[in-house]
Amino acid sequence: MRSLARIILVMASIALLMAIAGVSGVLSFAVSRRTREFGIRMVLGANRKAVFGAVMLRGIRQIAIGLICGIALAEPGLWGLTRLLKRSNLPFHSFDPLVYGIAALLLVAVSLAAMYLPALRATQVDPIRTLRSD
Repeated sequence: MRSLARIILVMASIALLMAIAGVSGVLSFAVSRRTREFGIRMVLGANRKAVFGAVMLRGIRQIAIGLICGIALAEPGLWGLTRLLKRSNLPFHSFDPLVYGIAALLLVAVSLAAMYLPALRATQVDPIRTLRSD
């Protein structure tokens, strides 16, 4: 049982690292596509804090949508798993709010950490160079 728990922990850690890389990569791509927009905003008077906030707000919206969809899909999936493991010797509880809460907080923390660097890079855009490039 202990070796199975270690295997699950290793796989969960790999999944977490892949989630960090995925969120960071997608947001980095989105920020690079909006470089011209950030340059124009800065020329029109937006400060770096406003640009940082815009990038983080977009990411927070995506996190909220993901959490809502995840919670909506978790319960039917858990119901199916409960039916599958009905005759198993393993103790299995169908709903544990603590586990849901910890998982949600972990994913939010990881997503916010992955969004920080692309949002910071968006604040470093040189508006004049951006406008001259196109």
